[in-house]
Amino acid sequence: MSHKVKLICVYAGLCIICIALYAITKLNILHMFCPFYKLTNLRCPACGNTRAILAVLRGDFREAFRFNYMFIPETAVILYICAWLPYAYIYKKTAKQKSVTILFCLAIYFVIWGIIRNLFNI
Repeated sequence: MSHKVKLICVYAGLCIICIALYAITKLNILHMFCPFYKLTNLRCPACGNTRAILAVLRGDFREAFRFNYMFIPETAVILYICAWLPYAYIYKKTAKQKSVTILFCLAIYFVIWGIIRNLFNI
């Protein structure tokens, strides 16, 4: 199987997973909850993202922002990761310093955002 076909299959699989998760969430088949919140009674950095995604799919970006102020930057980084990692794996690309730096900054961002949103009840 060629690299292009493998890449297309991986991206198609990711799309199918996203559609399935959307359907499960929209049809309320599973009651989604944040395990971090259930265990600690603190909001994790991603709390509100499921509701934000549903708001974006309705075209309501203002409400998505209200659910989690950092939804847009988080989404941009997650899309970058979902696009880059399958490509890098299939084409056997090594992690460049830029990618490692981005992931490190993302980890720091999540910790800082988690602390700020709980201190100021955002």
